[in-house]
Amino acid sequence: MAFEPNPEVRKRLLGNLLINRFLTQVSVIPFGVSSSAGTAEFFVPPKSGTGAGSLRNLHAEEGEPIRFQVELNTIDEIFDTSSRIDVLKMDIEGAEFQAILGGEKLIASQQPVIVIELLRKWMKPFRSHPQDVLLKLNQLGYQCFGISDTHLRQIQKIDELTEETNFLFFPKSRDISTLNKFKII
Repeated sequence: MAFEPNPEVRKRLLGNLLINRFLTQVSVIPFGVSSSAGTAEFFVPPKSGTGAGSLRNLHAEEGEPIRFQVELNTIDEIFDTSSRIDVLKMDIEGAEFQAILGGEKLIASQQPVIVIELLRKWMKPFRSHPQDVLLKLNQLGYQCFGISDTHLRQIQKIDELTEETNFLFFPKSRDISTLNKFKII
C-alpha cells in the first residue's frame, strides 16, 4: 500500500505502476498519514517540486509554494491491530514522528520493520526531532540502525553529530539473523 496525498504525485505513481504492470499489486491510497485524521494544507515548493512537498512550507526561500488541501488519516485508523504489516517505509518530509504517533498501536502489536528518513531540518518545523522517533520506537521494542552506503550501524542516540539520515528500526523481538537480509538489500 502506498499513501500519497499529493494528486500530481499520485497520478505519476499510478502511471508508473501501470507501465511496469504492478497496478494490481499496489494499492495507492489518496491521503497522507499523521497523528490525527482530518485535512491539512500541503505545500509544494516552486523549484524543488513535488518530491519536496510537505505539510509545512519547508522551502520558503524558493518563493510562493503551490498550496492545496489534503486528507490525512492515522495508521491505527487505517489498519486494525490484527492486520499483517511486515515493513513500513516512510519519507514524509518532516512529519515522520506524527505518523509514528498515529500508528503506535499497530507498530506495538505487529512489530514491522521500519525504514525511515529522519532529517532534523525538516522535522524542526513540526516541533519534533529524529531522537523523538528513536525514543518512541525504543519504548515499543525497537533497536535503531543508521543506513550508510556500505553498512548498517547500530545507533543509541540521534544528535547533531549523527551523519545518517536514513534509519532501519528493527524489532528486538525478531531473530537478529533476519537483519542480515536487510544488509544485503
